[in-house]
Amino acid sequence: MLARGLTQRSIAARLNVSERTVAGHIARLRELHDAETLFQLGWQMRGARDV
Repeated sequence: MLARGLTQRSIAARLNVSERTVAGHIARLRELHDAETLFQLGWQMRGARDV
């Protein structure tokens, strides 16, 4: 969902969880993928999906 450009709010609504939960998951993904920004993470996730 992040790679498709959805916001934290829209991801949270689709998954029926809080925005804070989504933010925590995104923070862990940024650390795992060594991404400094949300844009970098989205770009990396999009590339991983297209392969």
